[in-house]
Amino acid sequence: MEINVRDIFPSEYMLRHVYQEDFEKVKTIIQSVKTFAKSSHQYIYLLDYYNQKFIYTSDKLVAWCGKVCIETLQSDFRFFWEHIPEEDQKMIMEVNKIGIDFYNNLIPEERVNYTISFDFYFRNKHISRLVNHKLTPIMLAPDGHVWLALGVIEMSANKTSGNIMVQKEGKSSFYLYDYKKHSWSEELTIHLNEVEQLIITFSAQGYTVDEIANKICLSIDTTKGIKKKLFKKLGVSSIAEAITYAVNYRLI
Repeated sequence: MEINVRDIFPSEYMLRHVYQEDFEKVKTIIQSVKTFAKSSHQYIYLLDYYNQKFIYTSDKLVAWCGKVCIETLQSDFRFFWEHIPEEDQKMIMEVNKIGIDFYNNLIPEERVNYTISFDFYFRNKHISRLVNHKLTPIMLAPDGHVWLALGVIEMSANKTSGNIMVQKEGKSSFYLYDYKKHSWSEELTIHLNEVEQLIITFSAQGYTVDEIANKICLSIDTTKGIKKKLFKKLGVSSIAEAITYAVNYRLI
């Protein structure tokens, strides 16, 4: 599928003006993101809606895209998009449009409090991975439109692409987008109690069920029972999936 920058940045959503003094703030933001990326296992980038390009991509993301230098990846989206299947490219372009519409319906001060998340397949060296992608506005233009957004990519806990949602930090519900019906619905956020969070956290640290039971002062059978109910609650079938799900959806 041939990608044109206008497909990703439709002209009706483009920023009209950014003041020169605001560009000085961008340098500080880029440096902060660089520092964050060094200590993160995630794939990080900064998207500039004004200049219509990546202005920062972490080394991990560049490595994922194969033999391409950072400057090339940042200046040309095609080197990133060519790793995404055509069906998922179509989905992402729709997500971009409905995401911008969603943010534009919020008051400007609220736009940086929301994150849009979705899953897509990323192919590299004949291996196709389902990844979770989050995009959060971190800087607005003088007219209130989203200027810079922080992108975070990591392995998905789901089994299919899509799973499009928008969530506000600290809110007990989220907005789920039905890609087939092209409509939004509001859903309640899954909540994990303290014991469930501890089981996932200790499992991620490599502890066995017996060791976890001892740490949380419960019997092994009770711990196994809670773990089984937790899998059902999250819609997963393994502790690895539960950990990924909890991280992706900020449950721990």
